[in-house]
Amino acid sequence: MRCSLRHTLLVAMVLLTTACIQVETGTKTPTIGDQIVDLVKARKLGIISEEEFRELRKKAFASF
Repeated sequence: MRCSLRHTLLVAMVLLTTACIQVETGTKTPTIGDQIVDLVKARKLGIISEEEFRELRKKAFASF
């Protein structure tokens, strides 16, 4: 009986501990905010035109 209780507690501790672990997959999907900030920077630097900015912004919002 005592051994069974120990095993139960051990299993419970392992399950609760693994729930706290975060695994990084190495890929980060940019948020809509990240994409818009990048577009604003590109527009201000003259890399893209105002028209291109508007079109890319529409595409970014449509993808989410």
